[in-house]
Amino acid sequence: MARKKDKIKLPDKLFTIVEVELEIQRIAGGEPGLSINQFGEPIETRFQNNIFRRKENGTRILFEEKHVKGLLKEVVRILGLSTKEKGILFKIRHSLAMEPSEILIPPGTEVYGRPIPVLLGNRVSITFTEVIEKPLRVKFRLKIPNGPDGPVVSPELLRKLFEVGQTVGIGAKRSLGYGKYKVVKFEVIT
Repeated sequence: MARKKDKIKLPDKLFTIVEVELEIQRIAGGEPGLSINQFGEPIETRFQNNIFRRKENGTRILFEEKHVKGLLKEVVRILGLSTKEKGILFKIRHSLAMEPSEILIPPGTEVYGRPIPVLLGNRVSITFTEVIEKPLRVKFRLKIPNGPDGPVVSPELLRKLFEVGQTVGIGAKRSLGYGKYKVVKFEVIT
């Protein structure tokens, strides 16, 4: 006699929401491209550029979901979890959603261009990198899908990843001390 397949029962509550607030000490841009002045006009330099993505005619810079996911994936690799917990990188990349997915940095935030030497084997390359030197607070929610056994990524694991990430940093040029942050708030909302 043929057996019926067990039906997968999804939970009534489809998502777990976590609220996160970070205070980033100083952060460096990581997008290749032309630098833009405060009026939204391109600045030509003889350097390779790392800039922040912008909106509103180039006058407002963005903190994006990719910054948070990049941080979490980096910490997972550092801790060796990618070989111990099957599919964790996939789950972080594809199941977590940051709301809002883009945060406009407050107007008036000073962005500086810094020529930063980068070692490339036996030669040095100069990278023009945009940096925000003053502390920056970002607040967002992470939306985690709930499977039959609960959230696909445990909020407790996320908490630990953010805590370890304080020493790793977020954004570009982390090896030069950019991107260090403090976890101001980590709260499971639902």
